[in-house]
Amino acid sequence: MSESVNQYDITEIVQAVKSARTKFDYVLVDFPFGNRHNSLTSLINLTVYIKTPLDLLLARQILRDYSTSELTDILDWLKTYIRIARSIFLANEQFVSSSADLILDGSSSLPLKVDSVLKKLQRDKF
Repeated sequence: MSESVNQYDITEIVQAVKSARTKFDYVLVDFPFGNRHNSLTSLINLTVYIKTPLDLLLARQILRDYSTSELTDILDWLKTYIRIARSIFLANEQFVSSSADLILDGSSSLPLKVDSVLKKLQRDKF
């Protein structure tokens, strides 16, 4: 999977991270492959993976992306999800979480997730 991750040109993201690091103590990057892209690895000190159950992710996506769609569009996506997407999401979850420094429960509250990250930052002296 690492070959497929590194096929993406993320030059603009890398430049933005480098620029932000000169201005801020902490830089947060929301990136679907965590620290697994070769261009980002050296720039990331802490990788946090938010592990959210796939059923919750699917429900959130349908509510967000299909709230005004026809039922046939929703059903088409669900068929694609079952046939193709779910296995890709599972593989990506394993790939990214295996190198994460901290794994959080995606169904927990935002304050709890923030508190966990802050404790990790303080404990590891980032």
